[in-house]
Amino acid sequence: MDTVRCAAFTWNTANVNVPKEAPIEMAEYLKKYSPHILIISLQEAVRSWHREFVSQRIKKRMGHDVHYTNGEKKTVSYNPLVEKEMGVITKADPQGIFGYTHLAIYVRSDLYDVNVASRTMLSIQLNKTCPIELIKEGECRDGPNWIMNKTRNKGGLYARLSIFGQPLAVIGAHLDSNKEENRAREVNQLCQSAEAQKDSHEETPSLIFMGDLNERITPFTNNLKTLLNEYKKECGETYFISQGDPLSRGEVDHFKYRDIQFEQLDQMTYGEFYSKTDPKKGQIKGNYKFKEKRGGRPDAGALDNIGIRDNEGRISSIALKVHPLMDKKGNLISDHNGVSRIFKFDFR
Repeated sequence: MDTVRCAAFTWNTANVNVPKEAPIEMAEYLKKYSPHILIISLQEAVRSWHREFVSQRIKKRMGHDVHYTNGEKKTVSYNPLVEKEMGVITKADPQGIFGYTHLAIYVRSDLYDVNVASRTMLSIQLNKTCPIELIKEGECRDGPNWIMNKTRNKGGLYARLSIFGQPLAVIGAHLDSNKEENRAREVNQLCQSAEAQKDSHEETPSLIFMGDLNERITPFTNNLKTLLNEYKKECGETYFISQGDPLSRGEVDHFKYRDIQFEQLDQMTYGEFYSKTDPKKGQIKGNYKFKEKRGGRPDAGALDNIGIRDNEGRISSIALKVHPLMDKKGNLISDHNGVSRIFKFDFR
């Protein structure tokens, strides 16, 4: 084996207690690729009734049979390598909603080599070794701390891995929703923290940057408001993403500077609409919101995505998919769609 398959999934769960339909759907989709490494980034996450994050609920359902070239079959599960959360407040005041930014990395069980380390009459001590190792992990908060070690929900978590001796940095982020300069600062802090080594300040050649990145559609025409609100169905969401998504178009300087590239999604992951009509404010119920503090951008776009830096040509993409996750009644669980990306990592 000279490559490992990786499955990455990001989702802003909007501080809701996610029903079982979503973990079941995601586990069924992800295990089709039988990934060796499973990476899950959550924003505005809460624990379930059993005190579990969505990542843990997906991992529990990922067991499946693996058929090897020698004819052997084995049932595999996933072991936690990273399970880290950062307490946050969704609204920028102490009365806001408590939740978490969360990053989890799981490794398929058949990559572990288990040996008996010691044996007594009463017990056996096992020694587990794995060619996928955690080198470092941490968090970057952007904003003042308030109570209960929580802060406003911007910043993120990171982990640096060694995969058969080759480095891979993983970042799960929730970036600022209003100002580009804030997002740039957060990206720089996260990348510098994830990549810093005792003997070097060079960039890690392979890096995954995922999460709610809060890059809305850039106004690419003077009549964007009319097009988006009246002709979205005729144009299709792909049209607006292809013309105005700054992530996949490579127009975000703080990602471009760090050689982090994003593929184009086939549908939006977020949209915020007016809930009522107010002629004085020019608001029509059901239309997308446009806010001056966001430079006239609509509250819509491919805000959630999974980017890759691949300076050594080790990563090859297999699939990129948007997941509109729904409950049993067919209602969207969150105001964000999830996004998954399947890829191979060549460690030769």
